[in-house]
Amino acid sequence: MIGFGDLTTMPPDTLPLIRPRMFPVASPEWLALNKMPKLADLARLPLIHEENHRQWENWLRAAGVASDRPLVGPRLWDANLGFDAAMTGQGIALVSRLTASEYIDDGRLVELFDTDIRLGGYYLTVAPSRRSGRDTLALRQWLMSNLDTTEKGST
Repeated sequence: MIGFGDLTTMPPDTLPLIRPRMFPVASPEWLALNKMPKLADLARLPLIHEENHRQWENWLRAAGVASDRPLVGPRLWDANLGFDAAMTGQGIALVSRLTASEYIDDGRLVELFDTDIRLGGYYLTVAPSRRSGRDTLALRQWLMSNLDTTEKGST
């Protein structure tokens, strides 16, 4: 199984794969109406959330952005809905290249800030009896190589 979470709290039978860089994006249309935001103002803007505000709160804290009020913006249950909401101009979504490279590369989403913030990571969970098997190690290496290529983008 491949999952995403805090790699420091994963069970011992998990194999870490990659900790992707997370960053805010918005649609060109949203930017045309609202202009490019300043990092310090981000917490006051409509942010698109997955399930709860935790991921944005953690990202803003890591970016050194203080928030003196509750975060605003739609709460959705799935990251794909967040991309759709951002592309239709509903606010700013938090993404990685692993999940949004297609939308960034074709111009439907624009990366707002050049940051290097990593919140959690992807991992591979395998049965303990198979963890050090040749097939498992080959799969992990292949995944890591391909995930790293996507993470770095086409540049």
